[in-house]
Amino acid sequence: MSRKMRTKEEILDKLLKGPSTAGALASVLRIQKSAVRRHLEELQMEGSVSSSFKRNIVGRPAKFYYISVKGRENFQTQYDALLERLLTEMEEDSIDLLENYMEKSALYFARQMRKSISGKTSVDDLRGQLQAFGFSPLIKKSGGRTEIYSYNCPLLKLAQNHQEMICLGFHTNLLGRLLNSNKVQLKKSIALGDQFCLHTSGKSSA
Repeated sequence: MSRKMRTKEEILDKLLKGPSTAGALASVLRIQKSAVRRHLEELQMEGSVSSSFKRNIVGRPAKFYYISVKGRENFQTQYDALLERLLTEMEEDSIDLLENYMEKSALYFARQMRKSISGKTSVDDLRGQLQAFGFSPLIKKSGGRTEIYSYNCPLLKLAQNHQEMICLGFHTNLLGRLLNSNKVQLKKSIALGDQFCLHTSGKSSA
């Protein structure tokens, strides 16, 4: 891990204890205030930190920084491990039940995404919703055929051990619901070592 990344983690760790100013963080971490501000600006752009001004009894209002929900996710190291264990237990108990849960989960998230879309889902709508979920998508449409490239997998740790459940049961079903198509097919998968996931729908998708 680079020194820059370590410093960002140290800043987030300090903010877990409560909001702080750049000056106070610089004092605790024993680094220059200008460097702390640069890190805080980057963390704000990432969505890991937020800020607001707080008025003092005397002098100018001070700018305080707070850790966001996204920032806290950096410390939830057991989250994936818990989901991994739950999926494994469910697979052992009933593979059919787990497949049903994955389909229902895909339907749930598709409905949530559609709430912000009025009318028929456009390419831009679909791209925006998938981007917000974390898939980093590229969508190509030509002659009735749709190709969806996902350059990131927000569920990669789970997908590597439960590829069929995550890549097919959830991801493919989610796209099918959003496209209103039961002919979405998975052609490539990051979980299987490909550089991106590729789903196709429509003509020539076989």
